[in-house]
Amino acid sequence: MVNKNFLVGMLVIMLVFGLTVVGCDNDSTNNDGSSGKKLTINGIALTGNVTVIINPEATPNGGTVAYGTRSNITSGSNITIDLKQVNISNQTNPFTNTSWDGNGSFYVLVYNRTPQQVMAENTGPAKSLGLVLFSEKTTTCSW
Repeated sequence: MVNKNFLVGMLVIMLVFGLTVVGCDNDSTNNDGSSGKKLTINGIALTGNVTVIINPEATPNGGTVAYGTRSNITSGSNITIDLKQVNISNQTNPFTNTSWDGNGSFYVLVYNRTPQQVMAENTGPAKSLGLVLFSEKTTTCSW
């Protein structure tokens, strides 16, 4: 009987430990349910619409891999932007709603326009934040 109680006790301990491991969050999604990367810019000095372009090169036409946009920005605020994939082969509307989850170092170009205006107007960015390492779910830069 003692042996049986011991085995049942061991089974309960294994069950509790197993449920604890299964119930842990593996950080596969952000707190808002999205699974892609986010970029936070602290102290942005722009107002209105803001679009960020993520490039492997420092030029605006450097093979964009991701973008993000926010509207109603006030100067001096901290903003967080969800990053989405860019479909380069779609020349009419390359901006998708698919979350971007890339890793590595990329150039971040910030525009004071909507993504469609950035595509239509061949003008430079308001600011380049330089080469930024994307390795976490949320990457933070300062203006």
